[in-house]
Amino acid sequence: MLAQACREGVWILRGELLPDEEMNGVLKPEEQARELMAQGDHDLAAAKANFNLDLYDIATFLTQQAAGKFLKVLYLFRFQTLPPRTHDLERLAVALGAPS
Repeated sequence: MLAQACREGVWILRGELLPDEEMNGVLKPEEQARELMAQGDHDLAAAKANFNLDLYDIATFLTQQAAGKFLKVLYLFRFQTLPPRTHDLERLAVALGAPS
């Protein structure tokens, strides 16, 4: 069910399945940003813990996840709309106008 929801572009938020077009009305950009920040902070803490256990592959993955969430927070604040649905850090950075 989760995989099918992802393929259909459905967001899972607090146990509810919502299509993209309904997502903007559920949480204000500030609320969405707070949720992403909390998730990013959690990912970063987990990355540090895994790094300290010499689990570098997991630490790297979690760091990338945290960075993506933090970039999406910046996008939410700057543009007051949902960020692109991507894990591509370069794409997010370019959308935010980051220097090459």
